[in-house]
Amino acid sequence: MMEEDGNSSDIGKNDTDAQDKNANAIKKRHLYADESTVESFFRRLSWTADGVFLVTPASVWHESETGGPSFATLLFLRHQFEKPYKVFHGLEKPSVAICANPVLFQVPNTVPPESNRQQVDNDGQISAQDGNVTSEKCQRHDSILPYRSIFAVLTIDSILIYDTYHSVPLCIARNLHYAGLTDCSWSPDGHHLVVSSTDGYISIISFDRGELGDLYVPIQTASAKENESA
Repeated sequence: MMEEDGNSSDIGKNDTDAQDKNANAIKKRHLYADESTVESFFRRLSWTADGVFLVTPASVWHESETGGPSFATLLFLRHQFEKPYKVFHGLEKPSVAICANPVLFQVPNTVPPESNRQQVDNDGQISAQDGNVTSEKCQRHDSILPYRSIFAVLTIDSILIYDTYHSVPLCIARNLHYAGLTDCSWSPDGHHLVVSSTDGYISIISFDRGELGDLYVPIQTASAKENESA
């Protein structure tokens, strides 16, 4: 007949209590905003032109356990949906629609810092202060591609232009319409963005050649053109 050790029983009970506490400490949070938070009846996600990234709107991102949530747009790498490749957070309102530019652009050598990013005022004029900073200070992840994809992010009242290389928007346009924004589409050359709204009007945001960057030319294509000219 074996005597049960009271101390070992207490230790086992303590271990069980500790596991229960750890399980309760893990907080489950929604990755996306629900219908009560998003003011639209739609959420339009988009693949980049090369099919490498999936950009999803209406995300709620928690930067830390103590900090409050912020609205964000998530960038997922194809076939790797366990966690976002990049998080574009800090939006004042949830994003509702994404539209990827059909043209690929070269990775820049220098980029404007966050304080110098372009702004579009009520007259539709894009302005930016001069100033350059090394791209390493603005990117969140190392670039895995020799080019970058540009995409537009729509909230109810703002248009933000991002790319897959930097972590801050390249351009922000606000207060262009009297009602909520509904959708947007790029022109085939990637230099004009058409934005629609429930007020019955559309806006066209145009970028000059080189304003978004240089177009990406694959090495094989460039070599073929040089051989033809020779």
